[in-house]
Amino acid sequence: MKLNELFELYLEDIDLTHQDTTLDSIRYVYNSGLAKKYGNKKLESIKFKDIKKYQKELLNGKHKTKDGKTYSISYINKIIALLKRLLKYANIMSYGDFSVTQIRGLESVTSIIDKKAQLDTQIIWSIKDFNNFLKVVDNERDRLLFSILYYTGMRKGELLSLCWKDVDLIDQTITINTTACRVKGKGQCIKPPKSKSSHRIIYINKSLNEMLLNHFIKEKQNYTSNIKQHYVFGGIKMISFSTLGRIFNKYKEKSNVTNMNLHGFRHSHATLMLNLTNDVYNVSKRLGHEN
Repeated sequence: MKLNELFELYLEDIDLTHQDTTLDSIRYVYNSGLAKKYGNKKLESIKFKDIKKYQKELLNGKHKTKDGKTYSISYINKIIALLKRLLKYANIMSYGDFSVTQIRGLESVTSIIDKKAQLDTQIIWSIKDFNNFLKVVDNERDRLLFSILYYTGMRKGELLSLCWKDVDLIDQTITINTTACRVKGKGQCIKPPKSKSSHRIIYINKSLNEMLLNHFIKEKQNYTSNIKQHYVFGGIKMISFSTLGRIFNKYKEKSNVTNMNLHGFRHSHATLMLNLTNDVYNVSKRLGHEN
């Protein structure tokens, strides 16, 4: 059996257990990094030493993206991880005749460590940093948007899909039961959260609740109909991921804070909560982690 044939069998097998966005992502990684190199090769001919060689070639820039750019270390790791997963799947399902040496050798192919990325992902903002950032945010809606990210730790997609019906201004809670995502061929869509643990209720502080209340009153004045089904940010139509990123970068450039990315709001919130409570279990539940 060739790898291309195995890949189609693998996709059929996981179709019912994976989100469409995940399947699209897997297809993209396969087509961009594996199809040309290994697609027409028989499974037994794909040796672990050859995989290691290909890993180094990707790292050294021998193989480029369609745009002529070198693959990032994180993307190289995705490519190699998918190839290993496919070969392990083939072995479990008896689609290939692998030797013990091949299977053991596959375990010796490990991910590349990106030391620079490790440092980048550790960038978080303290309350002082966040307040310095807010000083340049001159739009009330945007101040609320970033305050929710910082003081709830919710994911970007969860924020964008948030509707007024999920905000309880009496009990001061936000219920997470949807998330926004980008699906190939469909654009930005709404789907259930990524896991069972992601369905959760987040309690918010008084000042954040007051900001939400003020925003709700202003939104009500703009519409004659009930706005409960409207998005908190965007009204009838939610704002896009690209718009969110553009807004964030605009204010970040004006401020004097460190170069944190949008996901850093979750890390910042987690750090803030752990410093206050030292309660790893409940902080993880608040963030919607499975473990």
